[in-house]
Amino acid sequence: MYKKILKFTVLVGALLSAISVQAATNPIFSCTAKNGKPVKVERVGANYVLSYQDLKVSNPFEEMKTRNNTLVANRSGYILFSLEFADKQDSYYVQYQESMGDAKPLYAGVFKVKPGENPQEYVVCNTKKPVIRNFELQIDQ
Repeated sequence: MYKKILKFTVLVGALLSAISVQAATNPIFSCTAKNGKPVKVERVGANYVLSYQDLKVSNPFEEMKTRNNTLVANRSGYILFSLEFADKQDSYYVQYQESMGDAKPLYAGVFKVKPGENPQEYVVCNTKKPVIRNFELQIDQ
């Protein structure tokens, strides 16, 4: 009897541990770039982490919400999701645009902005491949 209770306790503990690890890292956005490399934004604790090849930028989400290029916008016929990341030198805007009503991706990618310059496309996602998007639907600033 005690062995069954012990096994059950160990099993429940292992399951809860696996769930907490999964909850610690939540995918916010992911796609396959046109060059075949993965682009990801994940929630790790209170931070959002952007990763693509050698690039890895981590910012607290509460800080990101105050940036001008972190937004959800409903425009004529489409919805734009944008997250602005910043490292010591540059800013990166992860953007996803879909047509309103059918959630069909129109654009997904990352722009890089150097101080004093205009945004440049850094990586473009292949929207013919699966794109995961779990952006916050409302961002209170």
